[in-house]
Amino acid sequence: NDSIATVEEPLTDAPTYNIENPTSHVDTFRRRPVGNQGKIRLNILYDTNKEELKVFVHEAANLPGSDLPDPPDPYVKIYLMPGKKKKKKTEVVKDNGSPMFNEEFDFNIDHEDVPKYYLKLTVVDKKGVFAKSPVLGTVDIYLDNPGLSHGLADWYPLEDMDEDSD
Repeated sequence: NDSIATVEEPLTDAPTYNIENPTSHVDTFRRRPVGNQGKIRLNILYDTNKEELKVFVHEAANLPGSDLPDPPDPYVKIYLMPGKKKKKKTEVVKDNGSPMFNEEFDFNIDHEDVPKYYLKLTVVDKKGVFAKSPVLGTVDIYLDNPGLSHGLADWYPLEDMDEDSD
């Protein structure tokens, strides 16, 4: 008898949920608002005559923990990458989520090698309040930028430290 093989149609008013492509609002839940790690203001200049990269660390703003009763004691570590042999760091600014550093650091690099390098700046909390990591945020700045000889001046957004980046 043919009537046994009827297929029921799905109810059309039931909410459909596509497992392959979960709804986008679930995604935004997990992501933090952009800019949540704070930002850092830098001037970067390559002096061709001296074959010297000058990095001015001016200030940081809106660092994580700024709103806590006991704000972070931030300082900035500057690595010339690849290779962590050339590391510099700023003084620590106590209890400040928007610290002023105003320090200059120089790295000697041959002119033709500049594009091979990048700067890794990491803002660290001396207190280490955040148990997971004392790192408040990090930014990589590539030096293959033609504007480097005139100087780059900008606010750079800090990102979460990748767990495996060390």
